[in-house]
Amino acid sequence: MMARAPYLTTLQFLCFLVSLTRNLKFLESVSAAISYKKYEMEKNMNKLTSSESVGSGSRGSKAIWDSQSVEIFCDLCIKEVEQGHRPGTHFTKMGWDNLVKNFNKTTGKEYNKVQLKKLKCSRN
Repeated sequence: MMARAPYLTTLQFLCFLVSLTRNLKFLESVSAAISYKKYEMEKNMNKLTSSESVGSGSRGSKAIWDSQSVEIFCDLCIKEVEQGHRPGTHFTKMGWDNLVKNFNKTTGKEYNKVQLKKLKCSRN
């Protein structure tokens, strides 16, 4: 006795095709979502990398501070106060100019006034 080969009715076959098409569309949408998320993550990583670049001197970049840089900056601030370039609660223009010039000269970095004003200590 020969085994009968299974067969599908036309309706079963059409339901199978519809199901297959839905699964393919679902997989395409999942693939598109993953591609978009990957793109977003890469874009955010590029933003982080470019905004944390050291020494670019651009207004939008962040200075990265280590303990030695903080110590140098504090020593320079004390010198500027002693020289009278902080008459009240803020440094004068000359005081800031001196701080930027001397800090960059001492450390070899290229930070600007904005970067020095936003002192943030790294946790490394």
